[in-house]
Amino acid sequence: MRFFHTNLADAATLTASTETDGYAVENLQHSFLQKQWRSGTSIAAESITADLGSSQEVSAVILAAHDIAIGDEVTFELSDLDDFSDTEPQPFEWRAGTMLAVFPAVQVRYVRVNITKSAAGNAVSVGRLFIGPHYQCAEDPEHDGYEVAHTDLSKSARSIGGQVYSEIRNGYRTFKIPFEMIPGEQAEEFFSMGETLGTHTPLFFQVQDSLADLNSDVQDEIVYARFRDVPKRANKGTDGSLLWSMSLTFNEDI
Repeated sequence: MRFFHTNLADAATLTASTETDGYAVENLQHSFLQKQWRSGTSIAAESITADLGSSQEVSAVILAAHDIAIGDEVTFELSDLDDFSDTEPQPFEWRAGTMLAVFPAVQVRYVRVNITKSAAGNAVSVGRLFIGPHYQCAEDPEHDGYEVAHTDLSKSARSIGGQVYSEIRNGYRTFKIPFEMIPGEQAEEFFSMGETLGTHTPLFFQVQDSLADLNSDVQDEIVYARFRDVPKRANKGTDGSLLWSMSLTFNEDI
């Protein structure tokens, strides 16, 4: 399992090749996925550039809540030069909804995402941009106790005649992810994430294939969520050093 929780893009200076009125590139720094950047329709080669202000550690780039077509070409570039003359574009693997690129950590100041549309007249949108390091867990979560549930925000009422009327609203998922007998370094990382993010700041996580035998529909998904409860840790034994058990609980952000 891996986590993406230090988003350098939120404090970066962002510029875009084009944008539509009301859908500025700065919307990518808002926590709401539906507050989006949208390109214009005058050119096919679009780009988003982030100036991190100084050289920073980067090992992941995420484009969330996008509507980029499967035939469009999407790449990213990493450099300490603002003209990117010392680097070659690297491809994203296209996937619907959220695209992720993970790579060995590098120190860079500038990151550019390039989107080559199939036609200039097509607009593309992105809801959230993540740039930063990621944390890869040494120990994966337990199968026993892993939970995913759906919360429906719709409101229903029954009329005097007995009929039920509903106001349909978006729902969200909740996650409970248990870890047993994990090393102190991993427990400290989770604890630090909770102290920094609290229940107020969202992050991305990916369970990956550690729960593959459950045939889970979220095992490879990149989930955007925030802690439902700040993590707590309990000592469960020793193996030359203390081992810990923790359950991480999340509410999906939409």
